[in-house]
Amino acid sequence: MMINYRYKTSHSIIGYTLIETMISLFLLTTALLGLAQLYNLSLSATHGSIMNDLATLQAESMIERVRANPVAVTTGTYLSLSGEPSGTNCRTSHCSPTDLARFDFREWNEANRLLLPSGSGTITAVSSEQYQITIQWVDGDSSPYYSLLFIPPL
Repeated sequence: MMINYRYKTSHSIIGYTLIETMISLFLLTTALLGLAQLYNLSLSATHGSIMNDLATLQAESMIERVRANPVAVTTGTYLSLSGEPSGTNCRTSHCSPTDLARFDFREWNEANRLLLPSGSGTITAVSSEQYQITIQWVDGDSSPYYSLLFIPPL
């Protein structure tokens, strides 16, 4: 009985070479790093969007407070407020419209600081018939802001 051994030549060897494995690992690593960077960018954009939504809600909250106190609007109390005005606690005691405006402004800016990083808000008159609420906060190296124009009750 005769056994015929066939030897395979180099062109018929099946498998991966080291260089093919290194190239595939390089491509896989590059793709994963790209996905990680895309995820980071997505998180950053989502965070900015959330901050903008919170600023919008805060601006609308102050508009409702201003509209609920028309006497302080006609006297210009809301326009003269800046920084952190002191005042009585209008939740526990009766307040005048001026005291209520100070209380609203203080409470509003405290909420701005709690909801937004270094958040602060201002109210200015654009014209005799329009007010502008501006909320500014810190987001990394930038200082984004949100402005909203509205017509107060007169």
